[in-house]
Formats: sequence, structure tokens, C-alpha cells
Amino acid sequence: MGENLNLAKSVLEEVLDTVKASFASMVPEDKMRDLMTRIQFSRNSLIQNEKKIWLRTKVGREILGDFGASSEKLLDVVNRLQKADKIGPDLLVEVDVALRKVESHAKRLNEETRRRSMVVT
Repeated sequence: MGENLNLAKSVLEEVLDTVKASFASMVPEDKMRDLMTRIQFSRNSLIQNEKKIWLRTKVGREILGDFGASSEKLLDVVNRLQKADKIGPDLLVEVDVALRKVESHAKRLNEETRRRSMVVT
């Protein structure tokens, strides 16, 4: 459980660093800010939920595994774009698609945490 969570966190941190370092001059400022905010939201979801005991369940391991895989896919896309000479709109769409998958897993993680923390009275 911990290794998947830490892997996903470190991958998203690497994505943030790469985007900050490489894309700042190639991407308009408003898109850059949006991209960074969305990546940080996903990373924060992991940080906020890292101590949750339910992550040790089958569902938790599955969510973290999917989260890690989609984070690595996002890193691959970002690294590929870093090597490109010019970033066009179609390449940004590819980043957006990969980031949407990461965000969907972050939302799934937050939703499951919310569901499991409901108190029945």
C-alpha cells in the first residue's frame, strides 16, 4: 500500500517539476497555472489520504495502483513533450487527457474516503 502511494506522490512531484522547468516558456501563463493547479490537486489528494486505514483494503490497493499507473502515464506524456521542439495544441490535449485520468482517480480516492468516513447515527 505505502509503496504505491509514495510512488504516485513522487511521480506527481516529478511531473510538477518537469512542467515548471520545461513548459513555462512554451505554454501560455493561464494554461500553465491551470495545469499546475490540477496536478497539485491530485497530489494533495494523496497527501490528505495517506494515513487512511481503508487504503489497506482491496479497494484501496486497487485505487492506489490505478492512481500510480495513470500518474506514470502522465509523466511519460510530459517527458515526451519536454523533448518536443514546439508544443502545439494537439500535444496539450494529450497532456489534458492523461491528467484527466489522474484527476478521476484522485476524485475516486476522495469520494471513497468521504464515503467511508460517514458516521451512522
